[in-house]
Amino acid sequence: MNIINNLDDATLIKEFISGKNQLLFNQNLCVETALNSLQLLTKKGLLIATLNEAGQYKQVFVKPQTSYSEIIHNILLEQSIMPTNKIEHGLVRYEYNPIPLGYQIHHAEAHTLWKIWRQNISHKPSQIQNPKLDNEKPLSILMFTDEGWQPMIEIAYGNESVFIKTCIDEIVLHLSDRIFWSSPKEDTEISTIEKENNTKTKLKPQ
Repeated sequence: MNIINNLDDATLIKEFISGKNQLLFNQNLCVETALNSLQLLTKKGLLIATLNEAGQYKQVFVKPQTSYSEIIHNILLEQSIMPTNKIEHGLVRYEYNPIPLGYQIHHAEAHTLWKIWRQNISHKPSQIQNPKLDNEKPLSILMFTDEGWQPMIEIAYGNESVFIKTCIDEIVLHLSDRIFWSSPKEDTEISTIEKENNTKTKLKPQ
């Protein structure tokens, strides 16, 4: 068993997620074992996250709205451990769902995805009449759902809602709901539009 006590918070959290060290601590956080899991706690004993590796893939349960929620969330995304809509004992469940090869992940409001989709097909008007035309390459977007990554077939907007159709499901979201999706890495147009929308969101009066 390795004992490490000289790590900064981010590094300690990464070590916790790796599951390799069962005894970690610094001036703010500590890791303890509990049955078949590891627990990340503050020095005051507040549970922040739990790591469970009993199954085929690791699962992480994160307490929302703590001072560490965002950094844990970002570190998990870097390792393709994605949030689900499942809440267990007040903790958000994250599961390993690798990003498809050649794709990059996005996390933005639903209206951003709708705008990207509309701008893309406006440049290719023949897709509006027949999306399956061989000479027009469709926008390759994958949606992250409870069933994993699914190809997005269609998206529509109305009454402050965004309606998304995948190959197996239909999803209804509010314009401001934040969602995960992925696009081919070489698609610079998508990255540009997303950055513009993120900038506008940050500039909104609080």
